[in-house]
Amino acid sequence: MGLTRGVVCSSHAHLGHAMSSTTVQPAFVSVAEAAAYLAVSERSIRRKIADGTLPAYKVAGEALRIRRGDLDRLLAPVGR
Repeated sequence: MGLTRGVVCSSHAHLGHAMSSTTVQPAFVSVAEAAAYLAVSERSIRRKIADGTLPAYKVAGEALRIRRGDLDRLLAPVGR
């Protein structure tokens, strides 16, 4: 089977597996994405990184990335 430039196969049958309709979430997110995910300010995210509450990782020099799982651990149920 040859590939033609500019043509996208919509069936994906040639890949040998069924495609999922769910969207894949990245394991790491930026500070802005983390703030949007938790509905807080970027400053709040940076504060949590600075005080050690939220682990972050430097990528490509200065860019910070945060694991989505670490964001989920910040969430706590209320009234339990």
